[in-house]
Amino acid sequence: MNNQITSILEEARRAPSVLNSQPWRFRVCGNTIEVYLENKAELEEVDPKGRLQVASCGTLIAHLEYAIQKRGWVPKVTFFPRFEEPDLVAFVEIAGLMKNSRRKGGPAATREEALGNRTVEEPENPDLIAFLRDEIAVQTAGKQIGLVVHDDSKDESIHTYLKNQCGQKLKSEYFRKSVNLFLRTDDPESKISFEDEVLLSDRFFDSSRSETGSSNRSTDNLFMIITTGTDNRYEWTRAGQVLGEIILKLRAWNNIGLISLPIISADRCRSWLRDKLDLDGYPQFVLKIHPVKPREHISKRPLKELIKYGF
Repeated sequence: MNNQITSILEEARRAPSVLNSQPWRFRVCGNTIEVYLENKAELEEVDPKGRLQVASCGTLIAHLEYAIQKRGWVPKVTFFPRFEEPDLVAFVEIAGLMKNSRRKGGPAATREEALGNRTVEEPENPDLIAFLRDEIAVQTAGKQIGLVVHDDSKDESIHTYLKNQCGQKLKSEYFRKSVNLFLRTDDPESKISFEDEVLLSDRFFDSSRSETGSSNRSTDNLFMIITTGTDNRYEWTRAGQVLGEIILKLRAWNNIGLISLPIISADRCRSWLRDKLDLDGYPQFVLKIHPVKPREHISKRPLKELIKYGF
C-alpha cells in the first residue's frame, strides 16, 4: 500500500497553490493520508489570515481524491478531524475498492469506470458558464457554496476595482523578489510554464492576450464568484476543493484555461464585492475563463520535503 500512496502523493502534489507555495505537509497512517497546513511566513503580506493557504489545501484534497479514484479506490475525506490540532486540515482515507474493480487490490476495469462521474473528457462546443454552474452544483450539493455570475460589460466597475486594488499588488517589488518571481512574466512570448496562475495571476486582467492570438470574447466580461455561506476555515477549504474539482475538469480541455484571483486585500476587497453584488454569502474566489490553457508548473518541491513524518 505504501507504493500506491506514494504514487498518489506524487500525482496530487501537482495541485496549484497560492504563489506555488505548496503550504501542505503529509503524514501517512496506514490507509489514511493526513493533510497538514504549513503556514508560509513569506505569504503574510498577501495572505495575513492564511485564508488562501487553507483554500490551497482544499485544492490539494481534490487532487488527492482524483488520484485515489483513478486507481480504483474510494476516497473518504474528513475535514478538521481533531480540534486540538489546528494545523491538521483533513484525513483523506482510502476506504476500499470501487465496486467495479476487477480484483481485490487491483485497478478498476477502465479509467472511465474508476472515475465514475468525474470523467474529464472534453465536451463538444461547451457552454462554459453552464458547465461551471453544473459542476459546482454537483460538488457542493448540500453545502453552503455557490456560484454567482456577473456580466461587467456595461460599466466594468468590478474589473476596474479589482485591477486597482489587487492588480497593482501583483506587480509590486515584494512579488518580484519572492517565490513568485519565476512564476509570472510581463512578456507574452515567455517560455515559462504555468499551472499556478490558476490561483494568482496578473493575466487575470488581460484575457485578450494569448499565445494563439485568439480570445473567447463571449466570456471576456464575465466574472464568476465562488461564495460560501459562512466565512471560516472549513468553508475556505471547501471553496478550494471545489476550485480543484473545476481545475481537474478543465485540464482536459485544449483551448480553455481558468484563472482565479483570490481577493488579495482580503477584508476590504471582499466587503466591496459583497456589497456591490448584494451577495448573501462571502466571496472567496473570482474566476475568469482564459483562452490559454495553463500548463504544468515545472518547479515543485519533491515529495520527501512534503512528508511531515516518514512512512
